[in-house]
Amino acid sequence: MARITVVALLAFAMSTLALPQAPTGNNEPILDFQGNPLSKDKEAQFLKLEESAEQKEKQLVATFTKEQQEMDQDIQNKYSQLDAILGVPKNAKRQIRINSL
Repeated sequence: MARITVVALLAFAMSTLALPQAPTGNNEPILDFQGNPLSKDKEAQFLKLEESAEQKEKQLVATFTKEQQEMDQDIQNKYSQLDAILGVPKNAKRQIRINSL
């Protein structure tokens, strides 16, 4: 049952990768799906929620068994390869994790 939950959580996390991305620099605005910058209030709310989600994800990953940790690392390696193919800068931060290990 726990594995099903973990797989479901990972699938959800992967589906959120299509969300608008946070800025990579301090001066870049966060854009919505229409390409419009978020208001300062919405941006602050977004960043606060993002930080909270990252902390919860770290807590979740800490409970993984050795096998689940290996699977998570394999997933991370695959996403790193995808990033390399797309030319994503090395210092870019993936929006929904999954580089918290």
